[in-house]
Amino acid sequence: MNAIKISFFLLLVMFLNNAFAQSGSFSSVQMIGGGTSSNTRPRIALNNMNYPVITWNKTSNKIVSYSAWNGTSFNTPITLTPSGLQADVFTWAGQEIASIKDTVYIVYASLIGTESNLFIHKSVNGGSTFSDTVRVSNVGTDKSRFPSIAINGNGQPVVTFMRMMSSWAMPHYAVANSMNGGASFMYDVDATSSLTGNEVCDCCPSTIVCKNSQQAVLFRDNASNQRDIKAVMSFNNGVTFDSIKKVDLNNWILNACPSTGPDGHFGTDSLYSVFSSGATSPMQAYISVINASTMQVGTHKVISTSTDMQQYPRIAGNKDTIGIVWQQGNKVMFSYSKNGVAALSNVLMVNDSLDLSSNPDIAYSNQVFHIVWQSNSGMVHYRTFDMNGALDIRNFEANEISISPNPSSSAWLVALGAQPENVFLALYDVHGNMMYSKVFPANMPIQQSISNIQWKSGNYFLKLNSGKKSSTIKLTKLGYE
Repeated sequence: MNAIKISFFLLLVMFLNNAFAQSGSFSSVQMIGGGTSSNTRPRIALNNMNYPVITWNKTSNKIVSYSAWNGTSFNTPITLTPSGLQADVFTWAGQEIASIKDTVYIVYASLIGTESNLFIHKSVNGGSTFSDTVRVSNVGTDKSRFPSIAINGNGQPVVTFMRMMSSWAMPHYAVANSMNGGASFMYDVDATSSLTGNEVCDCCPSTIVCKNSQQAVLFRDNASNQRDIKAVMSFNNGVTFDSIKKVDLNNWILNACPSTGPDGHFGTDSLYSVFSSGATSPMQAYISVINASTMQVGTHKVISTSTDMQQYPRIAGNKDTIGIVWQQGNKVMFSYSKNGVAALSNVLMVNDSLDLSSNPDIAYSNQVFHIVWQSNSGMVHYRTFDMNGALDIRNFEANEISISPNPSSSAWLVALGAQPENVFLALYDVHGNMMYSKVFPANMPIQQSISNIQWKSGNYFLKLNSGKKSSTIKLTKLGYE
């Protein structure tokens, strides 16, 4: 009888934990970027007020941009890269960001001809403005690419990056710590080659995570085309890296670089790693947990059972409260827990069903996850998930919005009363293609005519977003087939 009672008690605890983990609410979506700044591969950090600071890139002209939340909206995007300097950015690798209180750092590589350097910019006002470039790497004629940045146990920025010979041979990961707030960096320390005895996967970015005196570099190895994720650990704040562990148990053999790297987070006594593997088809996202002291693997499992391709997972949290985002097909998915991997919630979709999405990132503070992603709208999308429950987010009331005529054969007239925050209006077809968009300033009534005379007949969807309200309305076009 006691065994039955204990078993029932354990099941009840598991049920209550899981039910508790399901509480929470998404905010409405905010948008930033677009236009000349683009929206590729956004990254997010939080300042001292828990406001988001977001950076993203534009691959066509190799620029990096940023914007910070000012309490009511995102500031106008600013180009970070100086004139004449091209950032080494892609859809799958590029700039990274880290913060401590109101100090925010953005790092990226620059690859121009034979020149290959890493540059860092620093903000001391919560991401509103950034300094000029400071060089991170001191690699001589070697190449330095794919930086990742974290705040080390001394409150200083630390950067890991891929270092290669000028001929692109012998790729390995190096780590450079700063002792003066990013004004300069010490010579880099080899983190991987002496421990692996082979090259790393040469197009997969790594990540570095820190806790007290520990620094862990997570990277994709290349052991005779076995492309699994490993962790190398320093227990002396990056002076040396002395321990290595294979955290990815999939044994993925691939005669090419898959261009997708890991992310990590230090829990109470564990190191969490998230990554994608194509050992089975389609590619799936995994989470692995190792003991941060002994480096013994505990949990190793698929995050989502979906048969859609999963890639670019990212993780954030505090101790064993964790949240994970990843790209699944053309969607951004999210799972979270207040008590480690065993209590992960069901998988939730972050983006709107009409939004084709990719390249998510996540940050966490004070029971709230902050999520960004790249949208087919041409904008960076941002929203939060509050684990405490409902947020003050609601739909526009029916009497606030007027759309006439609907159906229409020539144009819709959209009318909306003045709102205390900017309003983003976008119109999509049934395939998710954006047909029209415009941002309206706060405290100004909207009277906007949208011509549809050249569009095919059928259904379209009007989306309205402000800081506190959102709505999606179906519109019908008559006439042209």
